Amino acid sequence: MSTISQMATGLVSMPPEIVVEIFKQLHWKDLLAARQTCTLFHNISKSRDIWENLIQIHAAATHRPPTTLEKPIRMYTAGKLEEHFLRGARNESKWLDDIPFEERSIPSPHKFRHCHLLRGGRWFLCSATGGEMLYCDLDSPGSGLVPLIPYPFPYPCDSDTSMAIEEDNEAEILSFNIALVHVLEEDWLYRSSGETAVTGDSRVDVWFGKVVLGEDGNGTHLHAEKLASVPLPVYLG
Repeated sequence: MSTISQMATGLVSMPPEIVVEIFKQLHWKDLLAARQTCTLFHNISKSRDIWENLIQIHAAATHRPPTTLEKPIRMYTAGKLEEHFLRGARNESKWLDDIPFEERSIPSPHKFRHCHLLRGGRWFLCSATGGEMLYCDLDSPGSGLVPLIPYPFPYPCDSDTSMAIEEDNEAEILSFNIALVHVLEEDWLYRSSGETAVTGDSRVDVWFGKVVLGEDGNGTHLHAEKLASVPLPVYLG
């Protein structure tokens, strides 16, 4: 009997909880390879402890929470933990796996200035030229773009909006802060009489956003609420 066969036979004869501890030491690719060897290893490799451990190792190595989780880790089943870990480890998503390349598009009448992909690769944020913010669920791209933050002014106007997003890596549920800097074109122009046309509506809006969980504990959509609005004195004389 070869050395490898002897090792495999020895593992099979061990209590399952011991094999789990051994499998925790494996690289995820080796774990998937071991899964193919026998029914016992296949079942043990699906242990929740193993996949939670892999996620925690990844978090420690990257000095940040697991990039694919959008809710507390305790709310995930073993199968979902494995799915989310492998999705991140392989740098894959349903957007890449299930949709032919030529069909990967998000229909929208809007023109966008800035875009941001939240950690986990599911939620794609876009700010329109007028200051409105929308998002797309890349797990269901056919649903199109959904409004997240409404048009910021009570009247039609030309504005230049910049966006900055800070994700909260300490939060258990995927959440983030959004800063939108709205600069109205009128605030930079002169009237024909030489007077300035400052509207006073140029400003910085700060929003808090998060994923909303359904009854099954899975993310269903994003929600945002305004935290603050600060006037922006853009006219420089």
